[in-house]
Amino acid sequence: MKWLLLTGIGNPGDEWAKLGVAELIRSVDPKARLWEVDKLVDDIKSPLPVDNVVFCGQPLVWSHATHDTTKIQWWGPLNGWMSQKCRLILAGFGTYLKIPQHTASPLASPEFCNQDRVMPDLKKLFSQSKAAYCRESLSKTLFNPPVMNSACPSVFAGRHFKTSRDLDLCSFMPNGAHYAGFDKARHEAWVAKRGMIAAILRDAGFVFMAHDAQEEHHGLAELGWPKDRLVSFKGDAAAFLAVYARGRRYFGNRIHGGIVSRGFGSQVLVCGYDSRLRAITDLGGDAILPESINADFVRSWLSKPMAHAPVNLEKLFREQQEFFRSCLAK
Repeated sequence: MKWLLLTGIGNPGDEWAKLGVAELIRSVDPKARLWEVDKLVDDIKSPLPVDNVVFCGQPLVWSHATHDTTKIQWWGPLNGWMSQKCRLILAGFGTYLKIPQHTASPLASPEFCNQDRVMPDLKKLFSQSKAAYCRESLSKTLFNPPVMNSACPSVFAGRHFKTSRDLDLCSFMPNGAHYAGFDKARHEAWVAKRGMIAAILRDAGFVFMAHDAQEEHHGLAELGWPKDRLVSFKGDAAAFLAVYARGRRYFGNRIHGGIVSRGFGSQVLVCGYDSRLRAITDLGGDAILPESINADFVRSWLSKPMAHAPVNLEKLFREQQEFFRSCLAK
């Protein structure tokens, strides 16, 4: 069959989700022919004649960075695909919603501000797509009817990697998240503490994983990371993933860094302030909000035995493999 992957190109997390989806597709369709389009830049008004279109592990329900509204991200291209004669599959879609200010729990129910206006479009999307599953365990509280919950497919990107685990890894986003204006108070809390946290991890020998040029500059020029302990993403998602495969521990803001690290069995702590943190805790990792983290907490985390249970990747893979197999039967 012909498959079109709707993804992000040039972002490690998006690339890993695409690799994981490709693994799943080939497990149910060994002769699959795969194409990809970049959801950010490619013109997909005149799509290729394909049998299946897969939305690969992207946030679908999104809080506006500065206004109290929620929207369906990528609604334009998705709405276009619904009118085509092909299967539309939402594989491991995510949410990017605010965590209420009144709570210190990273797992509190997120704010879905205009649910009554967004839900009709979501119902249309879920009903017209052949199948959908969410990468965060929020389905039962956010969506009506609920959809299946499973891991982000990026967790499968390195399932065949065999390597020694000899590195401690970290990632630092300057804002602690993608957008400074998403949650001003928590952004300010992160900025006030990031230097202190970085100094502890830098002195403990951690390797800095820079997912883009901004993070590379942040690590070298602002956090003082040694150049020989900083690895930058240069476009090769598999090579970047191979470094993550060597990780014993991971601390960071990057959600996909935490997801793939859990897939490799690493001990994971992610500091952030949106609903994607569920994707980490659902895989047995830990999450914390910026206002709750401090030097003692970081040192305590470093001193603990690395005892996180490995993720049962094969069980998750079979679960999602069956999801894709059932899609082809519809």
